[in-house]
Amino acid sequence: METTFEVIARGVILKDDKILLCKLKDKDYYYFPGGHLEKGEDTVEALKRELKEELGMEIKKINFIGASENSFQQNGESKQEINLVFSAETEEQKVQALEDHLEFAWIEKEFLVKTLIFPISLKESVINWLEERKNFYTSWK
Repeated sequence: METTFEVIARGVILKDDKILLCKLKDKDYYYFPGGHLEKGEDTVEALKRELKEELGMEIKKINFIGASENSFQQNGESKQEINLVFSAETEEQKVQALEDHLEFAWIEKEFLVKTLIFPISLKESVINWLEERKNFYTSWK
């Protein structure tokens, strides 16, 4: 089976002790918002573009905080992804998805531990980053 390889820019978007999470409407788990890089695009551009397309959101104070490698099966397909993760801030309070298949929610930091967020290793790294503010690298291996 051939593996699809993906590079994804993800944002840990903070506002008033809450973090923005995204989910597909037909799934029961969340993930950190962002998306795939397009040809010729860098990761910061990709993150800004994805949040603009999905939410109409402008972000600022963008800083690299870590990387996470992940491998998984999805719809019978083998996937490997590299997530480049950035902290970012926004002035916007209300979030409303501009794409029908997505939902967004502000989750209080203390509830992150209890919230199902994929990939799990990235969730754990972000929780540690929120406490220690040290850059991270994590892998499924």
